[in-house]
Parts: sequence; structure tokens; C-alpha cells
Amino acid sequence: ECENTFTNAIKLNKVGIGSMLDMLECSYSADHPTFHKCHLRLSKLAFSKPENTEQVLFTRHFVPLVMRAMSEDIRTVTTLLEHLKNTGRETIAEAIAGFSTSSSSRAVKIGQKLKPNTILIVNGFNVDIDHTVKMSKRAKLIKKVAKACQISEEYIVSCKRTESSSIVATLISDKLANDLHNHGMGNTFISDNRKFVVFGEVMDNNKSP
Repeated sequence: ECENTFTNAIKLNKVGIGSMLDMLECSYSADHPTFHKCHLRLSKLAFSKPENTEQVLFTRHFVPLVMRAMSEDIRTVTTLLEHLKNTGRETIAEAIAGFSTSSSSRAVKIGQKLKPNTILIVNGFNVDIDHTVKMSKRAKLIKKVAKACQISEEYIVSCKRTESSSIVATLISDKLANDLHNHGMGNTFISDNRKFVVFGEVMDNNKSP
């Protein structure tokens, strides 16, 4: 019955989104299936329209809603980023697009060394590019890396695909690589309603270059 109450409130959207989130937190623990389901629906609702986004933008609910959308509804995040950019909030948009992924197992650990000038783009092979133009496999990979990381192709020295559809790329400078993979902690980039996460490549046996 309680879940139906939330479902109807979300459908009608007559109660403020912040109020619905407050009620949800009072009714369920964060690990409850109903909390998960309703929180996801509220994140979609919050970022589906500019007026809804404004309701939650500067509240304590904003970051948890963004994190939910980042993991489960990337199209919603794209709509949010467009709204932020259209209203002159580029700084917030950049912060969201680059949310740290330090909890990932791919994030660099204490004592590990990273390969200089090198990045790993998770799911990078799935970047959409123009397939009507004939080009070599190398050129295709470079275009995918450039699009996923939003950098110029001239900054990319070489690329190779991994078995997991990720791409390892060597760049022209270690500073650029560090900026992209957030010094090994991970960075998120959004392109064509898809999320790509960039990490550093840990050196084999952690030996110095």
C-alpha cells in the first residue's frame, strides 16, 4: 500500500519532489527494493524537465539523485547536463560529468604505479562513429578515444582494444593522461547518451618505467 502511494504521487507529480524524497527516506531503508525502485523513478522525474530539476538542484537530494541516474539511467543525465549548460551552470555540469569513480576496483591503489601517458577507456570500443567513411582499424580506435574523452585526435599516439571491449590509449603527455583519468582515481565522460569511464593503466608488477 505504501509503495502504491509513492507510485501515485510520482505519477501525479503534485507533491514536490523533495517532499516525496523526504517521505521515501522516512518509509524505507536505502537497501529496500521499494526504496531503490522509487528513488530511480524520482531521479528520472527530477531530471526529465527543467522545472523539476530546479526543485532539487540546491538540495541535499541532488547528488544522490545524480548518482542514481549515472548508474542506471544515463539518458536522464544527458538531459540534466543540457539544462545546466543552457542556464549558465557549466561548472556544475562539468563536476557531474567528471564524478570520481574511486570506489571501482580499477581505481589505483596505494603503492601501485601507473603507466605514463596511458589511459584505459572502459567500454570504449562501443563509442559510435561514422561507419560510412572508410578508415583503418587504427584510425577508428583513435576516433573512438577522441570522442569518448572529448579530446583532439592529434593528442592520441596509439590505441589498442582489450578483450573486454575497452581501449588502452597512449597520449602525447602524462599530464593529459592524468587529467583524463583523475590521477588514477577514474573519471566519467558522457557522449551520445552513453557513459565512458577513464582509468589509468597499472604497471605490470608495479615496476618503475
